[in-house]
Amino acid sequence: MYRQLGTVTHRGAEASLSGSPLEGVSMVAGLVWLRPRVTGQAVDDGRIGARPIGRTPLFVDASADYRIPGLTGFSIDAHATYEARRTANAANTAALPARAILDLGARYRSHVGKVPTLLRLQVRNVADTFGWRVSGGGGYTLLPGRRVTASVTADF
Repeated sequence: MYRQLGTVTHRGAEASLSGSPLEGVSMVAGLVWLRPRVTGQAVDDGRIGARPIGRTPLFVDASADYRIPGLTGFSIDAHATYEARRTANAANTAALPARAILDLGARYRSHVGKVPTLLRLQVRNVADTFGWRVSGGGGYTLLPGRRVTASVTADF
């Protein structure tokens, strides 16, 4: 049986910044600060907590790309995310700890004949950070560990 247990509201602020602070460097960063809350009879009765499952009060996402002078078509990049502690169950008695994830990569733009081609190498979750993701329904999935991917993309 499914039924509504309360009303979820998200109040907060979001900010982003992008630009090119140095020659060849492109950056973008965003921050979301929330005060997620659940209200309703179930909260008032103490059957569920006032914080919704899986919501974090702070999320930061930042990326940078550097085009290396003298190496035409070659760039390196970094992507970092931070998520504050998250509520992990409806009673608000369990939480997942804060975590930071770093991804690093490299790109090489070229041509194969007359076809524009992109070679991409990425290392995701460089520090092999262990963690869980929690869904709104309270289900858990394992955060993917360190992994390396390589790809070739052609624009026909």
